[in-house]
Amino acid sequence: MNFLKTKQSRLVIADLSKKGSIDEAIVPLIDIINASSYYFTTSSCSGRICIFQEASGIQKKGCEWLYITHELSSNQQLEESVSNITGNAFFKFEPFVLHVQCSDIEKARILHEAAIASGFRNSGISIGKKGKIITAVRSTHGLEVPLSKDGHILVSTEYLHYIVQLANEKMEENFRRIDRFTRNLKIALEKIKDDNIDSNDKNGPGRRNKKSTAINCIPKTGNMTNRGQRLSGAQPMKTEESGQRLSGDQPMNTEEDGPSLEDPQMNTCKTSQGLTDITINTNEKGQRLRDSPINTDGEDIEISCLFNNQ
Repeated sequence: MNFLKTKQSRLVIADLSKKGSIDEAIVPLIDIINASSYYFTTSSCSGRICIFQEASGIQKKGCEWLYITHELSSNQQLEESVSNITGNAFFKFEPFVLHVQCSDIEKARILHEAAIASGFRNSGISIGKKGKIITAVRSTHGLEVPLSKDGHILVSTEYLHYIVQLANEKMEENFRRIDRFTRNLKIALEKIKDDNIDSNDKNGPGRRNKKSTAINCIPKTGNMTNRGQRLSGAQPMKTEESGQRLSGDQPMNTEEDGPSLEDPQMNTCKTSQGLTDITINTNEKGQRLRDSPINTDGEDIEISCLFNNQ
């Protein structure tokens, strides 16, 4: 399945919802998702408060919508809608819901984590038989109560006002979660972008772009004191915060035949963080001056050196 081709064909299809357009509260979020090459939306609702009455014993099957809003509701709007009830009616608040098709399971995981972190804890990922990956963003703070039976109102006006208040509080929390999700998803998409840039950089962050022509030496017993004398044994070579080499055994790699390391000219060094320049003071012949510090910018690092003997 070609994901981008599927996305292009899906996004040109007309909105088939009853409203026929994306809810205003989630337009910025939908734009962010559909602008990404990893996702596209298949359905959405910003959240709604509604009253509907059913024509049968199964809710929402053949139901009639008496009132619906994607914003906060008012007591007056609810009272006017209740006056039109003729059957079994229900008051309902439904929170934000979103379905997004994802290019791969890793991108689905990233979207799912952003949703969970934003408060949509009923979210999940489904994988179809043909490999279609859908992330559903949902929460559980809904509300549904019966209002009538066979046209007879079962609740008082005071109760109607109370459930409107509850629904509005839930809607406000719903909008806050949408805002958090929008921010969290933007951060996640920026991280994906940065990771892709890093993975395409063969040298990696902080590495030298210039190739070194020196030979990467094989570790041998060529350790030095801080005055450049050879020692035996092998200990990690570390530096003080000032950049001065610590006294004691600090190995410096030699060529395979193990020439003396006294007065080497150091061209470049390979550290645990990659290739980096380490400054050593030398004389006119390129020989290291004894007692000269190795400048490591205050970092305590292990190094294996590439050098030429003079």
